[in-house]
Amino acid sequence: PRRGRAFGPDPTAPCTALCAGGGCSPPARPCTGDPSMNADALAQIHAECFSTPRPWSADELRGMMDDRFTACITSENGFAVIRVVLDEAELLTICVAPSARGTGEGRELLELALHTAKERGAENMFLEVAANNATAIGLYRSVGFVDSGFRKDYYRTPDGARIDALLLQLPLSQR
Repeated sequence: PRRGRAFGPDPTAPCTALCAGGGCSPPARPCTGDPSMNADALAQIHAECFSTPRPWSADELRGMMDDRFTACITSENGFAVIRVVLDEAELLTICVAPSARGTGEGRELLELALHTAKERGAENMFLEVAANNATAIGLYRSVGFVDSGFRKDYYRTPDGARIDALLLQLPLSQR
């Protein structure tokens, strides 16, 4: 198992437990990824990756990590956030710093997110993605996500333009 960071009451404190060994607060949070990552570092990466939708702040990320249903998987240059409620998981975001794209780090984060969701009892994972984000759509489809819906003009860019969203789904039993 990988050592990593668990977000909880003190988002700057590293989790010293192994994933399978527990010891994080709350116990359901996985300990995966790069132990040097904290909410400020994650917010910086998110800002490098997104203008639409608006990038998340460090405070928003900390708040998300206080939610017992979310998990954050970090790597040296990126992270993914999922939420699992009952038997459904949603990939809330996944991003890799532009300087590290094309290295397989995004695929590894996605695979770890899928694994974490399945471990937490999810049977399906859902996500939404900007219809013009061909790279992300290609990654999602390469691991088995299929179209499940469409939201016209869902995202608004900083200049006011609108972008459609694709809704994708993956039955985790296929994994």
